[in-house]
Amino acid sequence: MSIVLDDVTYRYSTEQSHTDGLTHFSTTIQDGDFVGVMGRTGSGKSTLLRLIDALITPQSGTISIDNLDINGRNKNSYSRQLLRRRVGFVFQFPENQIFETTVYREVTFGMRHLGFSKAEIEQNAQDILQRFGFNYEAIKDISPLGLSGGQKRRVALASVLAAHPQILLLDEPIAGLDPLGREKFLNFLTELNQSGMTIIMVSHNSDAICMCTRHLLILNHGMKVFDGVTSDAFSDSQELTQYGIFPSQSSQLAYTLRQSGIQLPTNIIEPSSLFTSVANVMRREEKSNE
Repeated sequence: MSIVLDDVTYRYSTEQSHTDGLTHFSTTIQDGDFVGVMGRTGSGKSTLLRLIDALITPQSGTISIDNLDINGRNKNSYSRQLLRRRVGFVFQFPENQIFETTVYREVTFGMRHLGFSKAEIEQNAQDILQRFGFNYEAIKDISPLGLSGGQKRRVALASVLAAHPQILLLDEPIAGLDPLGREKFLNFLTELNQSGMTIIMVSHNSDAICMCTRHLLILNHGMKVFDGVTSDAFSDSQELTQYGIFPSQSSQLAYTLRQSGIQLPTNIIEPSSLFTSVANVMRREEKSNE
């Protein structure tokens, strides 16, 4: 399910001038990709997600999925109902959007409006709640409003993933999570992507972007200033900082080690590649000292 944005422009009215929208934006997101979206506040990141989910319509340009226009009105257009089934959107602080009377009704809300069968709804709800660490029978009839903040977020995420979307849009999904919760959630996203799900994640967290994504989009005042491999973008810290993006902790440490004379690759951006590279250096030194 490739996603193609071709010369897309969306500008907000003067009253909404806190964000730049998007201007002549083009990119292609391949099926199964994990894409990070970064940039200063107001640079157009959330606008991009809303355009892909057809919550807003571009004033010019086209957005297509599998070569079908998602905003078209003819036989070559993408079915809006199919779009709602295949694209899941997790807003920032999703727990604040909980409104149903029970956890079961919250998790099944989307499926009940997207034509899922009763058997599918029941099975999907049970599977996703258990995957998020809940006892299905114990929690399904409880009011979600009485849960803890972390539990509410898991229920809100479960309500999106229960419909098994093929494309997942995430707007600052780890904001407010503690370090352990953040790591578990990012590992979960990696598992989803490895199973074939296309993920597009907006985040200001460089470590999260470097840990998960392979493809990075950087926006500045509604314009695309980078569209390529994540490690390529983070290999140039000076270029990043002019757009309000800071290097990941791993890339900073790798830079410090290189400055001290240790020969490390310049594309190290996340912990596993840093550990592997340092281990390789140590093995080479041990062999040279034998």
